[in-house]
Amino acid sequence: MKLSRTKKLLILLFIIIFFLFLFINLNKRQSDYIIDVKDLKTINILSENKKIELKNEKVIFVIRYSDFNCQPCFLDFLRISNYLNDNIKIFDGSVIYLIAKYSRSTESLSNIISRWKKLYSILYPHYIIPNMSDYAQNGKSCVFIKKGNYYDVFDFPMRKKQMDFIISFLQKDE
Repeated sequence: MKLSRTKKLLILLFIIIFFLFLFINLNKRQSDYIIDVKDLKTINILSENKKIELKNEKVIFVIRYSDFNCQPCFLDFLRISNYLNDNIKIFDGSVIYLIAKYSRSTESLSNIISRWKKLYSILYPHYIIPNMSDYAQNGKSCVFIKKGNYYDVFDFPMRKKQMDFIISFLQKDE
């Protein structure tokens, strides 16, 4: 069966449009997944044995300390943290770090994290949480960036495009 030239062109045009549509949709969403703000109203905290209510948090880090043995993960984290530290007047009261408990005691982990924050000049509060699975769908350290009624969630390590998106989005708050 021989296809006419018109049919070949139509098939080629269809293939081009299909891949163009696919490319546009893949690049439309920068984050790895999203979470509705209503699904993240309170956080269970181990260190104080209570819950905290989220109100004005624009940036939430969910961290498994051991994930930062991955150098690209740690460098991405530091880049965002440094940006937030440099702009503390803007972001004060709207950034928290949630640290997932692992085999250490809550008190021991809290002391390690406090020293670690001091070493890297991290200025925002941290809380120890029972586990990551309640917050990080992919089980990886991540950062939540609030956009209206939902959080865009970005796993560490990030693609350059994701990092650029986060920094440019945060710059809009300046």
